[in-house]
Amino acid sequence: MNETSTPKVLLITTQGDLSADLLITELLRHSATFIRWNQEDFPVQNSLRWTSDDCVGHLQSRKASYDLKCFRSIWYRRTSPPKLPCALATGGTTHFIEAEIRTVLEGVWQTSDCFWVNYPAQVHAAENKLLQLAMAKRLGFPIPRTLVTNDAPAAADFIKSVSAAVVKAVSTSGAELDGRAWSLFTHPITVADLSPTMSLQIAPCILQEQIPRKSDIRVTVVGSKVFSTEISIRGERAATEVDWRAVVAKDLHYVPHALPNSLAELCRSMMKQLDLRYGCFDFIRTPDNRYVFLEINPSGQWGWIEHETDVPITSELAQLLLRGRLIEQIT
Repeated sequence: MNETSTPKVLLITTQGDLSADLLITELLRHSATFIRWNQEDFPVQNSLRWTSDDCVGHLQSRKASYDLKCFRSIWYRRTSPPKLPCALATGGTTHFIEAEIRTVLEGVWQTSDCFWVNYPAQVHAAENKLLQLAMAKRLGFPIPRTLVTNDAPAAADFIKSVSAAVVKAVSTSGAELDGRAWSLFTHPITVADLSPTMSLQIAPCILQEQIPRKSDIRVTVVGSKVFSTEISIRGERAATEVDWRAVVAKDLHYVPHALPNSLAELCRSMMKQLDLRYGCFDFIRTPDNRYVFLEINPSGQWGWIEHETDVPITSELAQLLLRGRLIEQIT
């Protein structure tokens, strides 16, 4: 990157993000000028300022200072929280400091009129699975019968009302227990699993009817461009596994998939309503070839899909950022 040239793209990300590495490689291939600003380095290693003179944020890294109005586009992807010095991380003022940092960052991002992929507030809103399901149903996507609750009797009644049920977390796919990180995959649930020791009362969850599956469909939308991949499970777990993320890589098979135009248009419509420029949809494809909506991830990974299928997702994303605007799909 030429340090003397005006950067066109700001990457707000976190250290070790493989998606950021892919995007950086592609931007370099285009000889694009960009800045990477790791949010977890603020406020210890990076700094910022905002004044009423221009109501624009100014970012400071070890190398240089830039104001946000000089960027054409900003890429924002699932950032890590700022890291505080050890002396502050355990003190009584920690929550106050964290709230101040979070509010300042939100204010700086909200007062920028750059082209965002995606705008942080829109990412936060779009991650709500209840909002997703309500919007998907309103738009016309088939969705599973769903109950979100912390009431055990209601959960039992729901499980009895469907031929088979699954349970999933409401807000996250990971948790830490005894210092170890655990993944929370979707898994089957029966009434017998609702034991007195189950902590449903204090931790609401999502219960859904289990949809018969032929395969899973991952749809990645970049701007108005739609990339669709079919994911199949091979081996003994093909008939019983309800979440392909729990399967080892060698037992998964990926092929590009021809998504029906009507479904691609629904995906674009949902992206528009959520004000997203990038998003990953997950569908179940049933044995009779229906597509059932599961969720949308506004910050989903794409690198492994590109590796397995050679679909040019990174290239499309880089071009979107360099263009700094959407191009309406011509059908």
